[in-house]
Order: sequence, then structure tokens, then C-alpha cells
Amino acid sequence: MKPFFSLLIAGFAVLSAVAPANAAARLTVLQSTLTLYGTSTLHNFECTTTKIQGGGEMDSLGKDMVTAKITIPVKSIHSKSASMDKNMYEALKAKDNPEISFSLRPSKVALKHNDSLQIKGDLTIAGKTRPIEMTVLLTGPDSGTYRLRGRYDLLMTDYGIAPPTFMGGLMKTGAKITIQFDVKLESK
Repeated sequence: MKPFFSLLIAGFAVLSAVAPANAAARLTVLQSTLTLYGTSTLHNFECTTTKIQGGGEMDSLGKDMVTAKITIPVKSIHSKSASMDKNMYEALKAKDNPEISFSLRPSKVALKHNDSLQIKGDLTIAGKTRPIEMTVLLTGPDSGTYRLRGRYDLLMTDYGIAPPTFMGGLMKTGAKITIQFDVKLESK
């Protein structure tokens, strides 16, 4: 879930990198979809959100240094089952950690339009922060907007999350989650 945030931050970074050299560029999310894919002993599942918040900015000195942070409210992520959502929020410790966040590590952005971009940052899920690195696809600009897409695999256990079990342990969730995202960003 958190990797998605990392990818979104990367988009902010890229948008900042294409701004004029001595002007700070602010980046905002126009439209987004994040889908989590997982497995269980009963069936595969998916959970989705469109509530990605945050922004980024290029260094006003024009050194291509970018900062960005995105957050996703845990309770904005939904499956097709209210009981599954309840178990997911519990596993993610939503009461004490209501957001998943990603902070991009300041870096030079080597941008090639319609190409991939390697990003690094810190992903926080269920109160645990871990460094991550991922590749994202950035396209644009198209009328002042960019599109950032990607996939990222993570293990729930890396974030201190025990894969949920249901029905007295008869149904078990796999530890691996695949995050897929598609985000439209605007440079202001």
C-alpha cells in the first residue's frame, strides 16, 4: 500500500524537474487510482482507493533537488467486503496510524519523457518506516499534466503486519501484496 505513495512522490519529483530552473514548482494530484492485489487460501482479492493526498516541490535554486510527500488515508482503501475492510484496517493499525505515507528522498531527477524513472524514499505503513526503491513510468506533459504509473510488491511482514486470518484461521491471507497505481499530476 505504501509503495504506491512512493511512486506518487516520484511523479511529484519528475514534475518538479521539468519546471523552469529558478522557479519552485508545486505539484498536485488531479486524479488517482491505487489498487492492492493479494491472495488467500479462499480466493484472490483486491482493494482500491482514489484518495491520494500530498504534493512536492523543486528546489527554488534550480538544482533539480526535489522534495515530495504523499499520504493515503487507510480507511479510504476498500474491498468488496465490509468484513474484509474491517480486518484490513485492524491489521494496518488504522486507529493509531490512520495514514500510509511516502517521502521522496531528495535527489537529482534524470527525466526522459515517456520513460522510466528510478526513485528512492521512505514508506510508512502501520507505523513502521522502511526505505524503498522502485521504477515508475512517467509520461507527459500533456496540457500541463503528467501520468505516473507503476507496480510494486511488498511483504506485509516487512512492516510488522501479520497477514490476517479469518474463520478461526481456516482462511489465511498471503504475506505478499502487489500495489498498482495510476496517477495524474499537475504542475503549478
